Amino acid sequence: MLDHCAPALTAADLDAVEDSLGLTLPRDVREHYLRWNGGTPRATCWVVDDAVVVDVAAFLPVRYGDGTRYGVNGFGNFVAGLVPADD
Repeated sequence: MLDHCAPALTAADLDAVEDSLGLTLPRDVREHYLRWNGGTPRATCWVVDDAVVVDVAAFLPVRYGDGTRYGVNGFGNFVAGLVPADD
């Protein structure tokens, strides 16, 4: 569960983001953002594989932010090194 989410996205919103960034978001990322457009997780730590602790303070909204830290530009800067560009 996430709190403080931005307004909901549509599949068309995510398609436009992918086009503007020149990449295809993984299916699970798309599903996440269709359900929650950014926000603060109620639980911020998870244990993965019984050893790795993952701490997530917030998810950036894809759209409807201030355009610098949040929004498509901020989201694009965040995912640029994580999601390979389409060729």
